[in-house]
Amino acid sequence: FPYTTLFRSDMLALAQYWYERDNAIPAVIAATYLEFYTAEPITTLRDAEVLALEQGIISRALKPTSYEDLSCVVKGLYNKPSWFVWWE
Repeated sequence: FPYTTLFRSDMLALAQYWYERDNAIPAVIAATYLEFYTAEPITTLRDAEVLALEQGIISRALKPTSYEDLSCVVKGLYNKPSWFVWWE
């Protein structure tokens, strides 16, 4: 499903995966994006990098194409209580 419209079942599976791993709760579910909230933000750079790469699988807009791109996405996820993932 990369770079295409996600199916409802894909969104639910993604939400369940991030809930089980990060205690992230879908706060907003829209046609082209999901916003997640967690009371326990990601507190390691390694975990933020993993999440950034996972988001890149789903979203061409979030796909890091260089270390600088990855660094920007990681910075947006690290120690933050919410994050977005969107697709085309």
